[in-house]
Amino acid sequence: MNKKKILLLSVAVFVAIVAILIYNKSRMEGKSKPDTLTAIPVTVTKAEKMKLTEQTTLVGTITANNDVAIVSETQGKVTSVLADVGD
Repeated sequence: MNKKKILLLSVAVFVAIVAILIYNKSRMEGKSKPDTLTAIPVTVTKAEKMKLTEQTTLVGTITANNDVAIVSETQGKVTSVLADVGD
């Protein structure tokens, strides 16, 4: 008799769980209607090759990390420089 009650209770719980799952599934299907797409106006142009330039203009003061004092070993006057720029 005790085994029959346990079996009957187990079947009743199983049927209740299945009924709840089916009920929830039907509610979810009713809520999940497919979203309708709305048209958004866009402008399309053909891609073209163009020259791109990047320019940055900055204002500031530049300071050196190291300062060097240039002092001649002898006194005198520079009369000519016998080197070109970049030598």
